[in-house]
Amino acid sequence: MSATPDPEQASTDSDPVGAESVRETDADGAQDANVTAAEGDAADQPSVTPAELSELGGGSPPGPAAGVDLLRDVELTVTVEVGRARTRVRDLLALQDGSVVELDRQVGSPVDLLVNGRVIAHGEIVLVADQLGVRVTGLRTQGDHG
Repeated sequence: MSATPDPEQASTDSDPVGAESVRETDADGAQDANVTAAEGDAADQPSVTPAELSELGGGSPPGPAAGVDLLRDVELTVTVEVGRARTRVRDLLALQDGSVVELDRQVGSPVDLLVNGRVIAHGEIVLVADQLGVRVTGLRTQGDHG
């Protein structure tokens, strides 16, 4: 059975405030006795009980040092732009294994160290055995914006 509002019955019944009087209608369209919608809704509502919370500890909130300690093992990607090269398309298409692209910087040139695209330090390119590295020459402070 489905419940449909009965406009004639709703205007003449004395329903509780906020309740809607409806007639039950079966599949053949025959109407049965009045049902108050508020009564049907109350049965569908879950019971609610208030949560019991315990007192919070009396410790002091963590300071900035505690927050930094939580992040010490987080891995970040550090980016250093070693140099750039300008070339023609024909030279780019001719690249093969063993080709060398000359960059605009040399060992000892200044570079920026970036984390998430933000400069965090300045350094210079160094050669360590057969690999390039960066020697940090200055850390950015919070006041630096360049």
